[in-house]
Amino acid sequence: MGLASPRLPRVVAAGLLAPGATQPAHSIVLPDADPRWWGPETGAIRLRGVVPVPADFPRGSCRLGLRFADPSERLRDDSRYAFHLANRDIVFSAEGGWNILAEDITCD
Repeated sequence: MGLASPRLPRVVAAGLLAPGATQPAHSIVLPDADPRWWGPETGAIRLRGVVPVPADFPRGSCRLGLRFADPSERLRDDSRYAFHLANRDIVFSAEGGWNILAEDITCD
């Protein structure tokens, strides 16, 4: 199996997911993130953004997810068109199309 950077643009979003949830309680699009230019020769990729925690978000443990969605309005929310990262330690939520980067974030 070969792995490569995507050839087509993607909508990159970060979100906070409650434990067991398939969709985030809140998410933001990272407009400057373009995974078409991410490859092994790029080195470490840093993404910056602020994900506000909604007032009604359940306190306690939550997960941080990253989604690479198809830019088409028709396909954006269809997880079959989102791609998952190749890292073995990153869980992919096929139902929501989210790559779970961290499972142990505390929201107080």
